[in-house]
Amino acid sequence: HFAIKEVREAVEYALDRESIANAFSYGFWDAPYQIPSESSVAYNPDFAYARERDLEKARQLMKDAGYENGFEATLLVIPTGIDRNIAVAIQSNLAEIGIDLDINIPAAIPKFLQDSNTMTDVLLLEPIFGGTNWNGALSFAFRPGMTSMNSVWLRAPEFIELYNATMNAPEMDVDLMRAVTDYMSQEAQVIPVFCGGTGYAFL
Repeated sequence: HFAIKEVREAVEYALDRESIANAFSYGFWDAPYQIPSESSVAYNPDFAYARERDLEKARQLMKDAGYENGFEATLLVIPTGIDRNIAVAIQSNLAEIGIDLDINIPAAIPKFLQDSNTMTDVLLLEPIFGGTNWNGALSFAFRPGMTSMNSVWLRAPEFIELYNATMNAPEMDVDLMRAVTDYMSQEAQVIPVFCGGTGYAFL
């Protein structure tokens, strides 16, 4: 089901990111509409591919994809660092457009990694760790030929070409990083849900 672009777009239009960010962070999270965070040089202040919550558009996209009556799928959640209730909120959002998600939280990271390489009809809920050089985040989570995790994630030839261009640049190139990220957003291959930071306590 999620191989169809219209379905992925419908998922993004169905998400209520503001409510999720407000409910789970006491106001400290952002509701992002592009993949890199504002702290990354890849963040684009003129980003043109945002899909804000629009249930009518989401339902029309589901109908266009041939799933007017919805379907069942799995939400695979990394077992550390993410509140289960966030998965429940996503489950509730997608139920509004007919996608019935079974929440699957493996007992340990190795099982999550294994499932992320083998399961189909699945959405993955996992963190993407940002940073100034966005190439590091791209390499960690989406590297072509990856076998440790996310190997079933679609890596179309267009993505591979853009990925290789930014990775092989002799110097960090913001335009190349944005090009591959924009492609991922246009294709709704990665859908940001919330954006938080990392805090440290020194005693």
